[in-house]
Amino acid sequence: MRVAMRRVFRGGAAALAAAALAAACGGGSDAPAPSIVTRYAPPDAGMIAWVDAEQAAAYLGESLDILPESLIGAFPLDEALGALTEESGFDVAGLSEVMAFANADLDGGAVVLDGVTVDDFLQRVRDLLGDAELEEKSHRGAAMIETPTDSDGGALAAAAVRDGDGPELHIIGTANEVRAAIDRQADAREGNGDADGPALEALRALGDGWTRFAMAVPDGAFGDLTDALPDEYGGLFAGVDAGVLSGLTLAGFAANREDGGAERWTLRLEYADDDGAERAASLAEGAIAVSKALTPEGASLDVLDAAEVSRDGTAVTVVSSATAEQAEALRAEQAEALRNQIDSLGMAL
Repeated sequence: MRVAMRRVFRGGAAALAAAALAAACGGGSDAPAPSIVTRYAPPDAGMIAWVDAEQAAAYLGESLDILPESLIGAFPLDEALGALTEESGFDVAGLSEVMAFANADLDGGAVVLDGVTVDDFLQRVRDLLGDAELEEKSHRGAAMIETPTDSDGGALAAAAVRDGDGPELHIIGTANEVRAAIDRQADAREGNGDADGPALEALRALGDGWTRFAMAVPDGAFGDLTDALPDEYGGLFAGVDAGVLSGLTLAGFAANREDGGAERWTLRLEYADDDGAERAASLAEGAIAVSKALTPEGASLDVLDAAEVSRDGTAVTVVSSATAEQAEALRAEQAEALRNQIDSLGMAL
């Protein structure tokens, strides 16, 4: 049981990041990061994802409204959330904010703001872990429960923290990173916190958004992409310098919905040197042009027409936006494309 749960927590941060990216394609410029991030993301966090769960639920609901009713019936979201709540003991629909983080070794966790009391939260964790042997502990004033060290040399932990006079927050993940998150909050409260890590700096630079994701890219993480691709795909990258990826040091994405329903999407990439950033900017501009040329006749070009690429030293930012009407029309186009794909596959939904 402990091994299985450890895999869940180790992979959970990355999974939430992927969900944040997939949920929507918003941002501004140098807006403050949410306090749940700035006060709890450990300095060694190489990946941070944050979601305003209430805004995400509203966005998802609007997206589901345009899908074929037969498809929604085949994959009922309410039933899926109900099953997840029943299995885990956590009211997924009651979440307010969620932040996931992980270090380079993929040890990490999640900080959750959900309005649940300390005792209820810790009891739900006990129920979730079942027959796992648990130890009750305290770390810098935070109540914790922790599993014994497993064969991988680590342990899982859950903690409940009150941030000053604010609401209770809950942290769950690998034990060392749960303590690191508590230390970050306690140090900030005492006025002697560590400097922000690179992932948090990258997240700050994205600006506003109901979902934000940032990560520090380890040196050599991509290698030579063209060599890794099968021969039939390698030609797609002919003339593209592998340094566009190999020189990447930070990457971030934000999706924002502004007053009135207008939407904004921001992708920000930072490179080790100016040359890498210049190549990336050129590639982004070319990709937008190619996308326009390949857009089917009659499909909207509003989002591509609004896309802007800018470079500031080693940083490249791609921003696009849509009015409320344009965003609604885009979702309608996507729904129609999905219907056509279903029909082409002969799926009777």
